[in-house]
Amino acid sequence: MAQFDYPGRIEEAVELGDLIFICTLVAESKRFFERMTISQFKKDNKTKKIFSWTINNDKQLYLLSRFPKFKCVEGVLPKRDYCLSNTSGCLGSYGLIQEMGDFTFVSATCLDALLGKTKTIRKNELYGKSASHEELLVDGFIIDNCQLCLETYKFANDYLSLNIGEPTVVNYVNQNLQARAILGDLAHSMRAQTKKGAVPKGFMKFLDSFKEFPYSDGFGQDDRLDDLAPSDENSGIGIVHTTVRLGG
Repeated sequence: MAQFDYPGRIEEAVELGDLIFICTLVAESKRFFERMTISQFKKDNKTKKIFSWTINNDKQLYLLSRFPKFKCVEGVLPKRDYCLSNTSGCLGSYGLIQEMGDFTFVSATCLDALLGKTKTIRKNELYGKSASHEELLVDGFIIDNCQLCLETYKFANDYLSLNIGEPTVVNYVNQNLQARAILGDLAHSMRAQTKKGAVPKGFMKFLDSFKEFPYSDGFGQDDRLDDLAPSDENSGIGIVHTTVRLGG
């Protein structure tokens, strides 16, 4: 749960997101390329003829599309202020679930622009949007930047191709230290949680995979940060972390 000025006044805390997608490309046993996106999921409206979704929390959309300075007040992350840059326009995103198991992925910045003053988006309004793909220049390195996937298979292809999300590592060089720091805080908080006893299934698997390949400056390998206070009970965020290894 995050609290921030919206705009110009303090509002009640809103959920940061449901899932964090992280995809890491490893080469020579080091992080070569990595991206992340914080995603909120919405179920489709029960209409017969067309898929549509209601985005009724304008404060959360404001947070995920703009990332103003915010403070975590409840959940797995430490209770501190965060200032995250969103150079890709896809640090925040939405997963729009369709009945029968499919879903549409869209960046929060793209969704905010398309919604305008309305609160409902139809799938046909997303089709053919030019914002779906663009090239992003990061320190002289050109990468593909995908902000819209109309179905699950397209999302899987772009996610595993590292075309989705905010870059935290590009060509072995650490990028967007603020966004990377939130991943480190997440891992440290989870590690502190393991000291309390029983933990949810998958905790240790994520922690092991996150620490296996260090960042170029060693961030995430400092065991002194294990002293971080455990997170709140029964409150957190889901994590999907995929590591793609080159060269065995």
